[in-house]
Amino acid sequence: MSYKNVMLSTFLVFLSFVATDFIIHGNILMSAYNETASLWRPQNEMNIGLIQLVNLLISIAICSSYTYFVEHKTLKNTLLYVFTVGFVMGISAGYITYATMPITQFIAFTWFVGIVMQKSIAGIILYLIYRKK
Repeated sequence: MSYKNVMLSTFLVFLSFVATDFIIHGNILMSAYNETASLWRPQNEMNIGLIQLVNLLISIAICSSYTYFVEHKTLKNTLLYVFTVGFVMGISAGYITYATMPITQFIAFTWFVGIVMQKSIAGIILYLIYRKK
């Protein structure tokens, strides 16, 4: 295991999470969040530092587990790995929340699809770093 690759992939995956979170939550879902404002903390009470810490921890977990568990780092294996991670995270974030909170179907679906796409982007980053040259 190359710690340089783990560190590089973690950093780039974290940056991709920050960027895609901005697109998903700051643009695509903003009007839906405004329509359901009673469900959310006011913007000035949101703990952005905690959100970014969680994004960093998820980045570390995905990149280090990929390095350890995915033996043959082909594009197919990489995408299968990140799609599985994204599916598990997305279905729980979107639809368990939908089952327990009065969020809209649009929010649930967008969280699900957004997380799967976000993790797929992470997979492309991982593949580009770890592929055989």
